[in-house]
Amino acid sequence: MKILLLGANGQLGYELRRSLSVLGSVVLGMRSREGSGADFCDSAALRALILTERPHVIVNAAAYTAVDLAESESELAFQVNAAAVATIALLAHELGALIVQLSTDYVFSGNHRLPWTELDLAQPVNVYGKSKLAGEHAIVESRCAHFILRVQGLYGARRSNFLRTMLRLASSQKPIRVIQDQWVAPTPVRWVADAISCMLARWLVDQSGDNYSGIYHLAASGQTSWFGFAEHIFQQAHVRGLIAGLPDLQPIGSGEFSAAAKRPDFSIFSCEKLKQDFDIVLPDWREGVGLVLDDLKEAKHWPVGA
Repeated sequence: MKILLLGANGQLGYELRRSLSVLGSVVLGMRSREGSGADFCDSAALRALILTERPHVIVNAAAYTAVDLAESESELAFQVNAAAVATIALLAHELGALIVQLSTDYVFSGNHRLPWTELDLAQPVNVYGKSKLAGEHAIVESRCAHFILRVQGLYGARRSNFLRTMLRLASSQKPIRVIQDQWVAPTPVRWVADAISCMLARWLVDQSGDNYSGIYHLAASGQTSWFGFAEHIFQQAHVRGLIAGLPDLQPIGSGEFSAAAKRPDFSIFSCEKLKQDFDIVLPDWREGVGLVLDDLKEAKHWPVGA
């Protein structure tokens, strides 16, 4: 089986290189700014890449993810997250390939306090969320076999993410203010990559993506606020000797945080559909923090500010 991995240089892409390698031949595709010809702003180049490789599976981990900047760069956000995805989906349908698309909790408004299901109405409150939802619609409308995975709070030992930012700020000797009224299930990219590989293994055995085509929610078990996430990061980092002491962590309301884009207040998923169809249940989010911190402690890319 040939798998085309788009966005292979991102934090999730790095983990997908590892997890997908056991399933077949993995062809790496990166955004052009990352040193490859997979230019998501050039539909002709993207089409040429896919038609040249003719993969059985396309895993799209590439995205425009600058949530605040998207408010002023909406055209670019929609080009990468929607128009390019439409091109990929149409070619997947033409080739009879399966597409795995990464989406986001930001397709929801966050305006209620029950876990969001795949059947809940998506009503994004920012440009980034709208562009990702448009990408979802393009895939469904293409009629290609697909897994659309909505994820949230992604972080890992590499690239820029919340955990690494908190560890970098811990050495600044300044108060760290973190929002306490927005809820999330922080999810390590390693777990997401492994879940995708398990889904593809099932699809490969069944020889049909149509049995499972659809949208799935994928996130760690449990929930916390961004403040609670930061607090746990610092506690566990201190225990492991990654930081000398606990920083001055201060909770603030989302109204006190100035940002161009509005965020959902409540992003928690129901992942029951994923459990029923694939028997996949991710561990508690706290376990993921320990896993990533241990990875950082052992790896050459520590300290995070280097």
